[in-house]
Amino acid sequence: ELIGKSDADFWPAEEAKGFLANDRSVIDEGRINVSEESIPGENGGRRPILTRKTRMEGPDGETYLIGTNTDLTEIKKREDQYKALSETVPMGVMQLDEDGTLAFSNPLLNAYCGGDGAVESKLELVEKIRETHPDFPGHACKFETEISALGVPRRSVIVISSGWLWIGGTQRSAIVSIVDVSEMSELRRINDDVSRLNRELASNMKRLKEAQDELVKKGRMEQLGQLTATVAHELRNPLGAVRTSAFLLERKLKGKGLDVDS
Repeated sequence: ELIGKSDADFWPAEEAKGFLANDRSVIDEGRINVSEESIPGENGGRRPILTRKTRMEGPDGETYLIGTNTDLTEIKKREDQYKALSETVPMGVMQLDEDGTLAFSNPLLNAYCGGDGAVESKLELVEKIRETHPDFPGHACKFETEISALGVPRRSVIVISSGWLWIGGTQRSAIVSIVDVSEMSELRRINDDVSRLNRELASNMKRLKEAQDELVKKGRMEQLGQLTATVAHELRNPLGAVRTSAFLLERKLKGKGLDVDS
């Protein structure tokens, strides 16, 4: 059905004219053209296709245009489903093309970058992450870091990148997910504080027990000292009287020949 016909035999005049101009530039300039186009489909709708075209020198010396058309209908449906899903997931999601173009970002990622999430702020976020992780986002990776934006509280997040993939279109892209784990980090901090306080409490209780033992020991020594002093006092008083009486007896009996000196 196609042999011997041109685009003008299948498409409306304006579309056929555009296709012809595109083909002419590929033949004249020798460049490879990859473009996404929309063509009439069934029931009056439009169907997305990916067209790839290039110039080829034939063995007969003639110049030819060769190309392929890929139906993107199912791919577009999956993209729409993915975008709808990404609107509701509890994480920030972006699609970053290899040339640095931001192809997509969901509302939560916009919030992480400050309000409406201007493109500049999101690209700035990418650059800040790249400062500490040079392989991001081109290599598949997963790591924990902190992000912040003007007017937005600092967040502890887990960053996940798919690395460069052929997702569709003319260049590779990376799908980046950012999961806020600030509350988990705060819980870890609280848990660390509780653990530290428990260690300090155990150490203090040990020192308290040692002090109590020392006090008990000291108290017992004081009681023993008091008992010794009391006994000494009770013994010293009668012994003093005995000593005095012996002294007086010695004086009175001395030299009387009663043989009681000893």
